[in-house]
Amino acid sequence: VGASESSHMMLPGVTLISSGAPASLVNIPAQPSDTYNYPSSNGASVGPLVDVTKLGNDGLACAALPANSLLGSFALIERGTCTFAAKAANAANAGATGIIIYWADSSAVTPITGVGSNFPTDANFVGPVVAISNAAGVALKNYVDANSGAQVSIAAGAIARIIGPNGVREV
Repeated sequence: VGASESSHMMLPGVTLISSGAPASLVNIPAQPSDTYNYPSSNGASVGPLVDVTKLGNDGLACAALPANSLLGSFALIERGTCTFAAKAANAANAGATGIIIYWADSSAVTPITGVGSNFPTDANFVGPVVAISNAAGVALKNYVDANSGAQVSIAAGAIARIIGPNGVREV
């Protein structure tokens, strides 16, 4: 039997759950993290999305967030300034059950490390943590800022990425 190699990768996807959700906020390609229970092994993880700027934060979550301000919610956090571990620890201490980190610029989105429990300096966050592009993050931020309590799902393997001779594409 010969060896085989697949050009398909299954990556997580973020979806805004709303009957009027813009098409650009459905199946947003995301990069995974090193968290435990990422995302739920029983399907998609779902929760209300909270933009941390609405909690009096600068959006980076590098400082402590108000106690219980994210209880049962997913935190929307911008990348930058401090480590992913610090962002995850601050979100966890505020009660977050998931985190979506969006890039601060248009650079390529990469997987997140330091939020799981692989090393002593990791945040030990339990729940889904993913990274999305700046454009998708800003669009999500604008939507949830105007629609408090909007729900999102983070689903493992929601986006198929095919690597072929013409580059990479999502399907």
